[in-house]
Amino acid sequence: MQGRDKLCAKLTSAFLRKWWFVLATAVVLLLLGIICAIFFGTWVRLFIDHELVLRPGSMTFEWWARPPVRPFVHVYVYNVTNADEFLNNGSKPILDELGPYVYSEEWEKVNITDNENGTLSFHYKRTYTFQPELSSGLDDDAVVVPNIPML
Repeated sequence: MQGRDKLCAKLTSAFLRKWWFVLATAVVLLLLGIICAIFFGTWVRLFIDHELVLRPGSMTFEWWARPPVRPFVHVYVYNVTNADEFLNNGSKPILDELGPYVYSEEWEKVNITDNENGTLSFHYKRTYTFQPELSSGLDDDAVVVPNIPML
């Protein structure tokens, strides 16, 4: 009888409190999981609609109007080294490849107009900046190139 009383006392005290805590935590997590499963799609759509709408002053609008990416354009030019002989004597041109001449390209949308039908109108402005440290020549190198359409 004493062993049974000890077992009952043990089951009613700390042991049961731990299991009630575990069970309550599991039920709360299950309810949170069900709520998230039901409303997750709606929350994602609300977040996307709020963050991706192009309206002046928003971060998305600034990234769209002036992208933070600056691509590099590598230009190679074929220089005709014997231009006089080629034009006067008809000899084969001797070509020398020059480059790369590297330019960073900056894109910007200017004259942005918000239309009444929910669209935006704009003009593209592209700016190229010569990068002498990445280039193998100067921006003002003299180059003789053949006029392909005339030939």
